[in-house]
Amino acid sequence: MASRFPVLIIGAMLLLTGHSAKAGLIGDVVGVQYFYPSLDSLYQDMGTQTVGSGGVLFAGLGGAADLTVDDTTLMASFDQTTSWTGTTFNGFVLTDFSNPLPAITIDPATTLVGLTDADLSVSGNTFALNWAGLSFSPDTVLILDVANVPEPAALPLVCAGLVGLSRMRRRRRHLADGPRLADPFA
Repeated sequence: MASRFPVLIIGAMLLLTGHSAKAGLIGDVVGVQYFYPSLDSLYQDMGTQTVGSGGVLFAGLGGAADLTVDDTTLMASFDQTTSWTGTTFNGFVLTDFSNPLPAITIDPATTLVGLTDADLSVSGNTFALNWAGLSFSPDTVLILDVANVPEPAALPLVCAGLVGLSRMRRRRRHLADGPRLADPFA
């Protein structure tokens, strides 16, 4: 029994320190395209880039904005004061060629008046933002939060390890508290 204890400790350490969860978009290859006046009409292809620790910049988006994509945010900055034309679709589509996209939500610091969750769409590895009819200026802030996605296998493995340790401990107690034979020398 004593020889199993180090093996259990090493196994528990491996479970607890194994693969870390993939956070955000670092290392993913992403592409950005601008669509206007509908999702059937490609207006501008911004190309593809690999997201690094400092993020990536897609400059000149729709002729009026720059889009920075980093690990956990999409941030647009605007270089003029005007409004996006109100059409069926006037905005960008971000495609992650490496992984499905997690939830993307509007950060509370966003000041793009009129932007709602209905203007955002995530489907598989594609995210679309339709800002048709919205006004902006160089002071406008648009920040979208990319949710972190935990590695699916990590939590079940930790739980399985803890259940195994619990069963081993219960078994040891049962053996220690079990029926005792009478002492023949008493």
